[in-house]
Amino acid sequence: MRLMAIWILALCFILSACSSNDRAKNWGGTTTVKLAKCERLDNVTWKNAELWFTTHEDCNQSPRKHLFKEDSRWGLIEGTVIFEEQ
Repeated sequence: MRLMAIWILALCFILSACSSNDRAKNWGGTTTVKLAKCERLDNVTWKNAELWFTTHEDCNQSPRKHLFKEDSRWGLIEGTVIFEEQ
């Protein structure tokens, strides 16, 4: 019982030390990025554990929601990043 409690505590510590981007990429799950008003998404990519995206300013377009999804080989741990334009 004590060993299981130690493992659970260690897992909680590891997961709390990760950023939401890191958790979505490495462990699956979902994270949301809210873009500023009039900021529109162009492109998204991962560079190691960091999420990089390019945007441009355009107040004439209506806001959209973009999904950046991982499609893993076995479909076990798949992360999703949601970009919400304002």
